[in-house]
Amino acid sequence: MLVGREQERARIDRLLGDALAGQSGALLLVGEAGIGKTALLEHARAAAVAAGMPILRARGMQTETDIPFAGLSELLGPLLDRLDAIPPTQAAALRGALALGDATGGDRYAVMAGVLSLLAAAAEERPLLALVDDCQWLDDSSLEALLFAGRRLGAEGIVLLGSYRGGTVPIGPWLERLEIGPLGPEEARTLLEQAQGTRLALPVAERLVAGTGGNPLALLEVPTLLTDAQLEGREPLASPLRPGAGIKAAFRRRVEQLPEDGQRALLVASAAENGALDAIMGALEVLGLDASALEPAEAAGLIRLETGRLDFRHPLLRSTAYYTASALDRRIVHRALADVAAPGSAGRAWHLASATIAPDEDVAAALEAAGLEARRRGAPGTAARDLARAAELSPGNDARARRFLEAASDAAAIGEGEQALAYLRAAEDRGTDAFTDSEIRRRRANIRIRTALDPDAYHALIAEADAARGTDALRAAAMYLEASIFPMSTGDMAALISAADRAREVAEGRDPALELLAVIVIGEAYLALGERSAGEELLRIAEPFLRGGDPMLAPPEVLGMAGHCSIWAEEFDRAEAILSRLVRTYRDASAVVALIYPLAARAHLDLRRGRWSQAVAGAAESLALAEQTGQIGLLSFSMATQALVLAHLGREADTRAALTVAFETTERMQADAVAAYAIAALGHLELSLGRVTEAAAALEPLVGLTARLGMSEPAVVQWRPDLIEALARAGRIAEAEQQLAVLEQQAEATGGRWARAAALRCRGILAPEDGFREAFEAALALHAELPLPFEAARTQLAYGERLRRAKARAEAREPLRAALSTFERLGAAAWGERAVAELRATGSASGRRAEPASSRLTPHELQVALLVTQGMTNREVAAALFLSPKTIEYHLGQIYRKLDVRGRAQLARLMTMELPEGERDPDVLADALG
Repeated sequence: MLVGREQERARIDRLLGDALAGQSGALLLVGEAGIGKTALLEHARAAAVAAGMPILRARGMQTETDIPFAGLSELLGPLLDRLDAIPPTQAAALRGALALGDATGGDRYAVMAGVLSLLAAAAEERPLLALVDDCQWLDDSSLEALLFAGRRLGAEGIVLLGSYRGGTVPIGPWLERLEIGPLGPEEARTLLEQAQGTRLALPVAERLVAGTGGNPLALLEVPTLLTDAQLEGREPLASPLRPGAGIKAAFRRRVEQLPEDGQRALLVASAAENGALDAIMGALEVLGLDASALEPAEAAGLIRLETGRLDFRHPLLRSTAYYTASALDRRIVHRALADVAAPGSAGRAWHLASATIAPDEDVAAALEAAGLEARRRGAPGTAARDLARAAELSPGNDARARRFLEAASDAAAIGEGEQALAYLRAAEDRGTDAFTDSEIRRRRANIRIRTALDPDAYHALIAEADAARGTDALRAAAMYLEASIFPMSTGDMAALISAADRAREVAEGRDPALELLAVIVIGEAYLALGERSAGEELLRIAEPFLRGGDPMLAPPEVLGMAGHCSIWAEEFDRAEAILSRLVRTYRDASAVVALIYPLAARAHLDLRRGRWSQAVAGAAESLALAEQTGQIGLLSFSMATQALVLAHLGREADTRAALTVAFETTERMQADAVAAYAIAALGHLELSLGRVTEAAAALEPLVGLTARLGMSEPAVVQWRPDLIEALARAGRIAEAEQQLAVLEQQAEATGGRWARAAALRCRGILAPEDGFREAFEAALALHAELPLPFEAARTQLAYGERLRRAKARAEAREPLRAALSTFERLGAAAWGERAVAELRATGSASGRRAEPASSRLTPHELQVALLVTQGMTNREVAAALFLSPKTIEYHLGQIYRKLDVRGRAQLARLMTMELPEGERDPDVLADALG
């Protein structure tokens, strides 16, 4: 019976109750060894059995930390007959990961999405409980997948309950954590009395309670170290042992009390993977031991033997049995286990490695093969460790360096940049050939660019590419393109063109794909610099690939940027086609990380084109995926995009919260080009709230920043019209005129219709009483050619304000009403209030329309509503958003209630009515959403 833990049990019981009501939850129990985490998991299991809930179980084991997806295989084993019920891409990825089919080699996040889908498929019949003990020993790939699933649980009726040993949890966020502390004195005494009965003297009990610190396992095990006389108080106790030392000493004593063959058999069991009896029995036979050698350990309660499986009573017993033996005995046992393991298996490779102390090419080759197989199965963390150990066991410098290089590649793939750099240092120490040394420098530079935007790394990679041009042109071209990530992020367009132009030059006639990617990058840079005709010419060359090539064959940032910069060039249809196609393709492939940038870029497109519900949904999804996958480099852009969208909606608190993170990440990453969006968001928010002094102060840093970056295309970040308006409304007319002259010059140079219309709007704001009409009318004529409703509404508002101040109140009402209608449809609350105030000042009342969906739904609900509007089923929406069908069903119910609609048809009509008039055809919406 579990003593105490009322609050912890109540927390778990609430989770189970919520699951029975259809609401999922995840909880990680954190605490020291022996504190009672496993007992609480057992409480959850018993409560679930009583409630009729199916139970899935897995346990992390020290011997399995390097076997890819070992924990996941154990947990999901009972559900594998349901794989056909989940999206095919995810099912194929799971089969490959669990060695049930060929490795797909696709995005590793497809495996993670598949875990959630499979759990959700099982929970459709009834709520279920998934228990994962000792998460600190789960293999990386299993832990990562379970964390991803845990963060995205919703309305499936699933409880994911895990335990983790230690005070600090270096594994990223779970949904919730519960620290498990020691038992109180009274509870500790109760536990002692239950275990020891009346023979335990009260003073002895008090000393044990104090000496064990209330650790339940210590309270049970430390008394086994005492004599009867000590327990009864007739002999004094030694100085109290620390709980951990006391537990280990008690377990060690139990192990050492076994006969010699029993200790050796227990060592075999402790070294074997997953407690499989067939492997244990096979190794015992190799060592000349009989199966009966395990009987003393079973009789002593150290192990439990079940059909096909052996379990230790406590994980500390396993480690005690293992480390009590000598290093030589451990190596002998691992060799025996290797002899009975499947040929070519990862387990055999690791047993061989554990049995080896000197370099051995055969063992190193076996480990390398295991690592490459782990990589194919989508477990790069395991692959990195396999390859690093293979390198350590390699007898030759060249093989060591090559394997360390491969290990670094896998470590970098999961964001472990420091570990990857350590592997590269180890490779560098081997004194290898010139090519390997060059590859080490190349990979080091790539890691530093992607994790820290290190300018020295950029220059080093360019130098490496320059050195390779004469001997390996294609390798040089690839390195130039890799280096271009740095100026693309910092906004140094001249450096970006330089790097990409060199890539194009050396790839020309040798590799059409590399050459085309270089062309795309150069075109993007020219557009940012305001050289629209040159940029457009290059993107037109690449357009067939951008619209019809396989997106999985090129970096998503490069392709996404092609769509993004098409917005600046006012090639909106091309931007729509590229970005929607990327989103569709990456969703179908469950390529979670690849989705992040295109989703954010499409949010920019939706914001400008007046589809603000889509912009809210896309920005939020991009940000959530960046956070949940730990993509720090992409996080800054996603967060800045989120801030820009929220600023337009006038959500002050949310915008400022997003900006806090955006400014911190862009400063840390030195991502000045991304920072420009965050600064523009802050300035727009202040302006929309009528704080013109604050708006001008926020936006003025962009004058120097964009000049330094050479960002002469005003449509990249639409900030200068906001600064001009803020300066004008603050009475700083000369400064406003100065900024307007720059905007007019840029508009003339680039030929952008938005820039010309915005400049004319600003000219109308600054014009004298007899000259503003002409400027505003010319601006509105240009707006009529563009699908940018918010910008048109801002011009109508400014025009109406000038007309009203010129005493033309009746004439002012028409543009003010048009502006208000657009602001209300979009959800631009602060701008709408300004239009209402102006209308009232003209003597006209304003009828208010219902708030748009973007104001009434959460971002998750918006995502669901928009995809349902395409005609997708719940299962299709779930697959697209990496959620479960039940969660989609739950969100859909909330959507119907909040929007007061009764079904999908009504929802589709409402969502399409929130689009600009020319886009209200559902087919157009479906194309836009991808």
